[in-house]
Amino acid sequence: MPDSRYFDPVIVRLSTMAANLVDWCNDLYSYRRESSSQESIVVHNLVAVVASERRCSRQAALGAVRRTHDEELAAYSSLLPSAYRHADTPLRRYLDGLGMWVTGNEAWSVDTARYKTGERFTICEG
Repeated sequence: MPDSRYFDPVIVRLSTMAANLVDWCNDLYSYRRESSSQESIVVHNLVAVVASERRCSRQAALGAVRRTHDEELAAYSSLLPSAYRHADTPLRRYLDGLGMWVTGNEAWSVDTARYKTGERFTICEG
């Protein structure tokens, strides 16, 4: 894909949003496991950062990160059709890949033994 397409402001925004969604989804699913270990969670998980910065409970921080994720997902979902509207084949493949990254990450987080808690956030729909 040519640089002019890749660095188009809409594509850059969608790429950033996809990265945010993957990161935040991971932090939501991994928080319980990470917080029960000796890992330095305060610096490596957004839920812990929010709880620390806002001086709020784990549940309040989880809710705040979840809302932030959901708002980003809604914005991503709203912006995506305009990117597809005039996309050539290479750009369509790239956009498809972003979507697979976001949904694949959530599917892996749900199914992997790494984060098995019996809890499903159902946050990465899209």
